[in-house]
Amino acid sequence: MLPRRGCTMSLYRNSRIVLLVSLTLLALLGIWQPWRGLSFEFRGITTGLDLAGGSRVVIRLETTQAIIRFAQPFDERLNSVKEMRDHLADALLSDVKVLDVNTGTREVKVEIGTAVNETVLGGLVENFGELLSISKGAVSSATMDEVATTLLNRIDPTGLLGVQARPAGTDLLLFEIPAMEPEKAKTLIEKEGKLEAFIENTLVLRGVDIEIIYSVRVSSTQRGYQYEVPLRISADGARRFAESSQGKAGYPLVIYLDRPVDALLVFDRGLLGRLTKAGPPYPLVTDYSEGRRQFYAKIDETHGFYLLVHALPIDPRNPGENDISLIQEFRKTKSRCIVLGDNSIFSPQTLELLDNLFDNRVELLPQGTMEISDWIFKGCGMQSAPRIMESIAGKEEREVEITGTRSTEAEATREANELRNVLSQRLTTKTAIVSTTFIPPRLGSEFAREIKRAAFAAVIAIMAVLFVRYRDPAITLLILTTMGCELILTVGAAAAIRQTMGMAEIGGVLAVIGTGVEHQIIITDEVLKGRIQEYRPRGIRGRIGRAFLTILTAALTTVAAMFMLLFIGFGAMKGFAIVTILGVLIAVLITRPAYGEIINYIFRRRLEKAGSSG
Repeated sequence: MLPRRGCTMSLYRNSRIVLLVSLTLLALLGIWQPWRGLSFEFRGITTGLDLAGGSRVVIRLETTQAIIRFAQPFDERLNSVKEMRDHLADALLSDVKVLDVNTGTREVKVEIGTAVNETVLGGLVENFGELLSISKGAVSSATMDEVATTLLNRIDPTGLLGVQARPAGTDLLLFEIPAMEPEKAKTLIEKEGKLEAFIENTLVLRGVDIEIIYSVRVSSTQRGYQYEVPLRISADGARRFAESSQGKAGYPLVIYLDRPVDALLVFDRGLLGRLTKAGPPYPLVTDYSEGRRQFYAKIDETHGFYLLVHALPIDPRNPGENDISLIQEFRKTKSRCIVLGDNSIFSPQTLELLDNLFDNRVELLPQGTMEISDWIFKGCGMQSAPRIMESIAGKEEREVEITGTRSTEAEATREANELRNVLSQRLTTKTAIVSTTFIPPRLGSEFAREIKRAAFAAVIAIMAVLFVRYRDPAITLLILTTMGCELILTVGAAAAIRQTMGMAEIGGVLAVIGTGVEHQIIITDEVLKGRIQEYRPRGIRGRIGRAFLTILTAALTTVAAMFMLLFIGFGAMKGFAIVTILGVLIAVLITRPAYGEIINYIFRRRLEKAGSSG
């Protein structure tokens, strides 16, 4: 018989038990996070819509479908159709898809990723044929699915947040985002990710030219903190850059993100008197061209560029007849309006006038704490204007950087990461935010209290059943303790990968705990089978091994089923699958082996005592 002290020490030094205790403590710390202040809140857990609420965002896909009848028959390779598609894409700076080609009638149906009026589109296709019909707001199912998938990947790249997306009409998509403020959700969704780079008003690069987006960099400067988003562009993009930058050393490469080409920028005429004529710092908006209706900015004393967004100064309190006439003229080609300012600058009558002219598609852009130049740059979608170095001018340079400056390191890092995220999930269709609302918790704090009461009652019920079954307080306490460790480890693992815990995920935890208790009963019953009367460690371990074989088979079956659900499911189903897989793996790799060691130790001690007393 082994000495009693030796048995006790071997239990404390057992690697499986030490692993269980250590990981349980780490998981508890990760869930509780006491370094953020002592309280009874579990700050490491992100709860879902049912418990914490979130945001509901509705977006409109602003596509245009058109049918064009070609004047000439098609060739076998449909080259004329491809030529027209590329011509429309270049002219409208938008993606164009060919939905259908009828070779008999020479009719082609296309989908354009932006709103286009009949006059403009008719003029663009007149060299190919005639425009038969145009339909605004019609969206193909393929485009709807593509936009939904892209935005889901942008908002929830890991798929752990539990975001839900579904169509809400022919051209509307509805997103429900747990535990996220409406403003943040709007910021992530409203950006199209349409990148454009110009040299002297010539389009050199587009978003489709981006091949790789590298890790962002943030560094301290005299103006604050500068971020850099390095890109690698395609060979075709590099060739266009080389052709356009030949002899242009020192000129700016003006980079836009989501340039509002379909919008008119309206601003207070008094703003012109506040423009600074010279820097530093650069880039700097220094002037406004009445003829071009565009702002002019400089990157140094010699070189500058026009901001390629039409802008119009008006009287913000009482627009004159000439102001109104110019706005109406722009309305023929512009579908929306961006106002530099808010209702403290523009009168209610002026804003109402703009709402009426642009069908309530007016966006206010207050200055806030921004400098005037940064304010105008933001309104125009201008991200950066790096100087073309002499060493790369005229060369096929494939490495490009987008830069920006913010007042704090946190702001610079956040904006750089958002920019990288948006560029990596570029939309092929223009979108507009219809509404953003906060979703209150469907179940609320009262439900959380009910869950706690139900959990306490469940523990009491399990304890009673186990005690009635085994009449052994030690085994009952051991199973309950192991169940608690398994619960903490599963929730801790979910929190570590930032899995949102909603009702489906809670269901997964309960399923794991239920099967956990069942497996521990299997192990215990296998050990008790035959009512061993003598000390035979190998016999006990053999029975535990047979129990583990049964448990492992069941666990692998569960994991296989959950993996199928993980890959074909989405939203709540995906969360249920992830939590269940985590729980099963934790059970098989950590809690079951530790339970087996402890139950082996208990029965070994009892057999030792029985042998010594006999």
